[in-house]
Amino acid sequence: MNGVLDKNRLAEFHQSFAWQAKASSALGSPVYTRLFEIAASQLGKGLMLDQIMDQCAGVAKTDLPALRWAGGLHYLALAGQAPDLARHYPSCGGMPDFATLWASVEQAQAQHAGFLVQFMTRPPQTNEVQRSALILPGLNWIAKHVGSDMELLEIGSSAGLNQFPDQVHVDYGGFVLGPNDAAMRLSANWHGQPLVNYPIRVISRGGCDLTPIDALSSEGALRLQCYIWPDQMDRMARLRSALALARTPVIDPSPAADWLAARLLRPQAASFRVIYHTYVWAYIPSAERSAITRLIEDAAARLRPGQNLAWLRAEDDEEQRNHHLSLSMWPQGTDQKLARCNPHGQWLHWMG
Repeated sequence: MNGVLDKNRLAEFHQSFAWQAKASSALGSPVYTRLFEIAASQLGKGLMLDQIMDQCAGVAKTDLPALRWAGGLHYLALAGQAPDLARHYPSCGGMPDFATLWASVEQAQAQHAGFLVQFMTRPPQTNEVQRSALILPGLNWIAKHVGSDMELLEIGSSAGLNQFPDQVHVDYGGFVLGPNDAAMRLSANWHGQPLVNYPIRVISRGGCDLTPIDALSSEGALRLQCYIWPDQMDRMARLRSALALARTPVIDPSPAADWLAARLLRPQAASFRVIYHTYVWAYIPSAERSAITRLIEDAAARLRPGQNLAWLRAEDDEEQRNHHLSLSMWPQGTDQKLARCNPHGQWLHWMG
């Protein structure tokens, strides 16, 4: 590790850390806000952070390098391998001391630089179970307008914690969606016209991910937790509850376009086939995103009488500023933004 970053890479990493600091502030994480602010100020000084970033040649600005780096540090803290850092993280039972936070980070980096470089080769997998609160209104909309029998296909399943949105009960404050006897119970703030709880019957479900996580394993559970921001204990509590209730999902280790090409050639298991994803689009290369779009459009053109296709997604725009729940349906030919939403699934402003 020579620790020398060329000017272009240094500018990219600085922009990534500075942007992540602003995003952390907007989404209510004081620890990560301060962590990313300090990191941005330390880049280019020839410290261990530069050396680690110098080894991450394949991690572009669009790959969220700051978030990957922070996830690796959190993993070490949760695993008990960076106890001095853990004392700053509420997720590890600690309390942050911003005056000494960076010293603890530097200690962890010095001891585990090789691990952090390796960790950064994998994209973040925030399998945020709260995002089922975003998926469920979209499925409810489909059930109301078209029918309740569905086949669900999820892109970017991670550990599959959002592969069972029909089995989640969500209180939106004034109305509920999902079965009353569901073991997983969530709440989210709702703005707009309330919805009627229509039954959803899932005939078949499946998903794909480049590197699926086994939520039932201790290592998998640790990896999922490390991407939760360490001072957002409500998110951590939900994830840990979901892990305790985790079922065995169906996840194929495959690029999304390859998997979808094969699945869309199979006979539909239900009258309505729903392709859905939440906050995975930014991690898929541009060429593959174009291929996925073409695959869906081609599948729509092949629909037979009585068959329906939907593309439901909760994603942000290219500037990562506006977040929407969007739904395209065929043969209806509709394409609409159903709601503005929070990326962690905490609120929706319904527009549908």
